[in-house]
Amino acid sequence: MTLSATVDPAICPKTAAPRRLTREISRRTPLRHRYCSALERLAGLALQSIAQPHLDPMDEEFTIDRSEAFPHEVLSLRGPLTAVNAPVFQNAMRREEPAEVVILDFSDVPYVDSAGLGSLVSAFISRQKAGRKIVLSGINARVQRLFEITRVQDLFLIFPSPEEAIAALQGAGQA
Repeated sequence: MTLSATVDPAICPKTAAPRRLTREISRRTPLRHRYCSALERLAGLALQSIAQPHLDPMDEEFTIDRSEAFPHEVLSLRGPLTAVNAPVFQNAMRREEPAEVVILDFSDVPYVDSAGLGSLVSAFISRQKAGRKIVLSGINARVQRLFEITRVQDLFLIFPSPEEAIAALQGAGQA
């Protein structure tokens, strides 16, 4: 399958004109030059989206695995925490209600949307009322920035990895 795009020379003379004329047009009309470049980029993006299968962010799989390798309950989340999969997260948190501490490993979570953040805060509040804790680990820069913007970073203990979270929790338990 061969894909090509053409830009109408009446709209964007830059693409139809020889190189010397193109420089002349861009010197005289920088706004048109920017418009044409944007139009060309848009045409290129349209071709890319046709040529490549479209992946809807809502189609990304979300899984939660319970790790038995640690002394505390560690849930490894994979995929974005969004409105679509918030019920899966909420059900997993309900199953972990008896645990004193639940460590959520976000190492494989690329992003969290507002509904996902709401589910996380809701789980925190529920566990806090019951005298239990949620500890987060492996937060990437994008999710960390979301926490900072929404000012929820102070609600959670956050560690780089589940191992460091467990070490810190065991150290606090011994003190």
